[in-house]
Amino acid sequence: MKQFEYLDHTADAKFRAFGRTNEEKLSNAVLAMNGIIVDIKKVQIRISKEVSVKSKTLRGLIYDFLDEALFLFDTEGLVVAKVEDLKITKDTDHYCATAILKGDSVKNYEVEGHVKAITYNDYELTDEYLQMVVDL
Repeated sequence: MKQFEYLDHTADAKFRAFGRTNEEKLSNAVLAMNGIIVDIKKVQIRISKEVSVKSKTLRGLIYDFLDEALFLFDTEGLVVAKVEDLKITKDTDHYCATAILKGDSVKNYEVEGHVKAITYNDYELTDEYLQMVVDL
């Protein structure tokens, strides 16, 4: 099964991340988003960051998790090439996602694009895929 694919969009970047579980779809969405920035196949694993995000809804959790990955890029230059141990849990009030994001500093790679923000435009979560549009 392919991890993700890029779809046509007039002004921004649109992708579908595939997976059998929400964890797999979200992991692949992080890779798709970082693949807009650099060729993630070339990224070496030199940095690991633990990430934990909470939200009241699954939809919000996915958005917030991608936003956190983008925040790490914007503040620390982390380009993610691998997502490990991603777990989504739910308690009575919140969904929580925890993972280890692995990658390297963007300064070691040729930048191919820049993601400004995650959006809810064309957001879809199905049994087969997670579709997102990111603002370039």
